[in-house]
Amino acid sequence: MKNKEYSACILMIVSMVMLFSIMFFNIVIFLNNVLWLNIALYSIIGLLIVLSVIGYVFNKNVYLKLSLVASIVLVIIYLVYFVLVKTDTMEKITSFEDLRQLILSFGGWGIFTYIVINLLQCVVIPVPTTLTVLVGTAIYGPFIAFLYATIGVILGSSIAFLIGRYCSRPVINWIFGKSKVEKYQNILNKRAELILFLTLTLPFFPDDLICMMAGVSDIKYYKFLLISIFARGVGLATISFFGSGKIIPFSGWGITVWAVIAIVVIAILVVAIKKRDKIKQLLRIDVKKQ
Repeated sequence: MKNKEYSACILMIVSMVMLFSIMFFNIVIFLNNVLWLNIALYSIIGLLIVLSVIGYVFNKNVYLKLSLVASIVLVIIYLVYFVLVKTDTMEKITSFEDLRQLILSFGGWGIFTYIVINLLQCVVIPVPTTLTVLVGTAIYGPFIAFLYATIGVILGSSIAFLIGRYCSRPVINWIFGKSKVEKYQNILNKRAELILFLTLTLPFFPDDLICMMAGVSDIKYYKFLLISIFARGVGLATISFFGSGKIIPFSGWGITVWAVIAIVVIAILVVAIKKRDKIKQLLRIDVKKQ
């Protein structure tokens, strides 16, 4: 009992030290003046402190472990953000013109820089894929931008997947217990491929987090890779060839065309969901014939 209380106390102290260190750093050293960011940061810190205290008082090790892991992640995210802001990189990578100038400044290595930026936005830097691809399209044209963005994004997605498989899974097992994790994994695995395809195809899901969660599931890497290439490829091709509005404008007759495309895509997704079992059977039959 004493050992459990001692470990719980250590977990709470470590979490508290990290959380209050972030607060001190943000107030005294960094002097971040972005109101919404400060509200979000202090709200998260407050919630984690409450979670840690509840875990200690009611002897809930799961809460303490969650608070500790979340605190470590928060520290890492905050430090990355601090470095990006202090080096003016954040401003450069979130502005269309600044990002374009950044890539062009590397001359012949610009295409390599473009690939690396697309890779990093899947893992570390908070840059929307739409922005990087549109910048690439403006510099290299739609086909080259699509090709090299796909290379960067697939490499980044693979890294996120491997982080989930070899780093996140042990942490999740440590927090919740291996038996509970396996129980819910079995439920998730029944629909893992479909969920992965839909979330990577639709634009409003956090792709990096989705790829990490795929790593936590039991989905094979080659399946993840094939789904990623197809799902991300569709999105990247759409942005590269149609995102500029030159082929199909975002005004006048173009609005009607985009509405029809959206309806068709949604219809295909609905049919795919309803007929998923038959589609899987057909794919298995084709594989056996080969």
